[in-house]
Amino acid sequence: MGEQPNRNGTVITKDVAKELAQSLPGSPIVGYFNEETQDFEEHNKTITIKNNKISFSEDTKPYGFVDIGAKCWF
Repeated sequence: MGEQPNRNGTVITKDVAKELAQSLPGSPIVGYFNEETQDFEEHNKTITIKNNKISFSEDTKPYGFVDIGAKCWF
């Protein structure tokens, strides 16, 4: 959230974030937990090349959901 573009070039102002927050209750919580750093990261995929074939696997896993009664604030 801020006035400067984030890493994908979009800008999410505080007003936009407040509007988006209204749709969070009931949303899934997904992510990638890095065992090495013991922290969550972005949504990750693994690319494997084996026997001249490329395969992709999703490393992002569901962990829960935002409670229906959650109140979001900034």
